[in-house]
Amino acid sequence: MYTIQSLVTTMFQTDDSKYEEMNLQTDSIIANQCDCNGYSKSEKDGKVIEVVSTTTRGVSRNRNIALAHSTADIVVFLDDDMVLFDGYADIIIKEFEANSQAEAIKFYCSSSNPDRPLAYKQPEIFHRASKRELMAGGVIGVAIKKSCLDRIHLMFYNDMGPGNEIFCGEDSVFLSELINRKTKFYLSPKQIGIVKQEDSSWFRGYDAKYYISAGYVYKCIYKNLSFLAIVRRSWKMRGEDKKNGFFKRICLMKKGVNIFKKRKKGL
Repeated sequence: MYTIQSLVTTMFQTDDSKYEEMNLQTDSIIANQCDCNGYSKSEKDGKVIEVVSTTTRGVSRNRNIALAHSTADIVVFLDDDMVLFDGYADIIIKEFEANSQAEAIKFYCSSSNPDRPLAYKQPEIFHRASKRELMAGGVIGVAIKKSCLDRIHLMFYNDMGPGNEIFCGEDSVFLSELINRKTKFYLSPKQIGIVKQEDSSWFRGYDAKYYISAGYVYKCIYKNLSFLAIVRRSWKMRGEDKKNGFFKRICLMKKGVNIFKKRKKGL
């Protein structure tokens, strides 16, 4: 029987009320970015709730803090705007038991807002994940064996995600690294919760910052093939983005590529 911990990233909490608000039902680590450093431990219905508060900023740092405190066989990444289904832990554990080869499984979560559906579509069958499928998926609902993360020494990049210059894409890079490092990563059609899609915490339109971040992410993921991915992305955006033209989008994303190259050189 696997043990499981829910890893939640949040901000400015003063207690462990997120546990009930999100309908969590497992041992949980709530990584809380706020204006003080602290640690508390409590118990509800036989489950241990740890709240790790820090003055750090950036969702990637917060996820890494949660990971550093995790001890269970399986960890599942969750955001604080989710509501989990009753019995979600059993769904996760049974899927791992039925597919013993799996090291990581992404479970489906739907949007509560029909006007803001999630880009990630519910898989029809349980199957091995491809990098392309994960690009729109995000890390929420991803359950990973801790032994896998320890084996491949993978964490989130601290210089990416909300709170950083490159303010998005940290999830995509993390998931693509799981593929690159030959992790046995699968997608499950089983749903474990919903996401409250009332507003985005990071998206503020298709501006320069958005495309620069996108270019950086494409370089991280596709390496020497990043320009092809950028051209393809700019073409696909022609219907959604009426403000920026095809070539302008490419130029902005190439700026993100240049930022990546400078960081790699330590500049």
